[in-house]
Amino acid sequence: MKSLVTQENRLTGNQIKFIRSYFSMSLREFAKVVNESHAAIRKWENFLDEQTNMDPNIEIMLRLYIYDQVVIKNEKKKAEFYNRYIELTRLFASYQ
Repeated sequence: MKSLVTQENRLTGNQIKFIRSYFSMSLREFAKVVNESHAAIRKWENFLDEQTNMDPNIEIMLRLYIYDQVVIKNEKKKAEFYNRYIELTRLFASYQ
């Protein structure tokens, strides 16, 4: 799960489904996390092994959500989180 946060490539449909399953979320629950409709989530998952057409900003927020839920456990990790956030914003800036 941690490697999905920092991978250089955009997320695929199968990865979106894996993330949703990992957190045991329904389509509607997951949709609330990324502030999208459950139909959009299903559409992304249908990309299977291809990159989704998800807005890069939504993908950033999803990666930050994963990082927050899986990695951050103490104050030291919170400082590292900020550094990762900076890295991710630079990574996604190169997509545009």
